[in-house]
Parts: sequence; structure tokens; C-alpha cells
Amino acid sequence: MSQIYPASPVFIGRLLQKVLQEINQRIVHELKLKGYHDITPGHAELLAQIVEHGSNIVDLAQKLGITKQAAGETVRQLEAAHYVRKSSDPHDARSILVQLDDKGTQLVYDAREVKAMIEAKYVKVLGAQPYRSLRAALEAATTVLTQYQ
Repeated sequence: MSQIYPASPVFIGRLLQKVLQEINQRIVHELKLKGYHDITPGHAELLAQIVEHGSNIVDLAQKLGITKQAAGETVRQLEAAHYVRKSSDPHDARSILVQLDDKGTQLVYDAREVKAMIEAKYVKVLGAQPYRSLRAALEAATTVLTQYQ
């Protein structure tokens, strides 16, 4: 019997998703080894988006591609665990500003170390030049794709 669908390469989106999933799982695993037992991939992603002087929930939701309600719930969880604090936005009384607490700031620094370790692993596995080429291609793709949004 012949195949209904011819064999085709795996869609690039699926490959990128798989790599991102692996990276996020590795980040959370390494953070747990550093004592951050209550962090999920969603928590880590949101924390990484908070800018130095704070971010509002709407901006965080847009950056992460999630609803404002989902971002608000994640912020509530992180606030309860003392990673962030909420306050009124001095520039917009209707908006809530989310800032890193000391524990959240330390987690962000630790996560940067973990990310550097992960990137070093990719350089070792792929080789320096293929890694640089991959990174350049992904950066170019990101630039091009954002023009179509």
C-alpha cells in the first residue's frame, strides 16, 4: 500500500519549538538545583521580561503572547513566593507595575548564568562556527518575521 502522505522533513516551527522546550526545561531544572524549587517555565519567562524599573501586566502579557488574566495570575503566584512586588504605576494610575523583589533579582542573575551555561553547551556540541551561523540565522529570521506582524 502506498503512503497517503509523502515523507517530508519536520516543519521548522516544530524543530524550533522542540529546542525551546528543551532549553526552558533545562533552565528550570538548573534553577531547581540552585534552590528555586517553586519556579515553572512560565514563571521564568515572565521574570525575564520585567525591565529594571518595572513592567506593567499588559506589557508582560503582550511580550509573552498570553492573556492579561494569565499574566496577572502568574504575577500573583510570583508575588506570593516573594519574587516580585506590585505597585501602582506612577505614569498610569489604572495600571499595575510589577517589579522584581530581591529574591526575583537574584533568580534573574542565576538564570543568566544558567543560560550562558546552556549556550556554551550548544557551542561545544555544534562547534563555534555552526553555532554562530545558527544564531545569526535565527536573529535574521526574528527580524524578518516581526516585520510581518
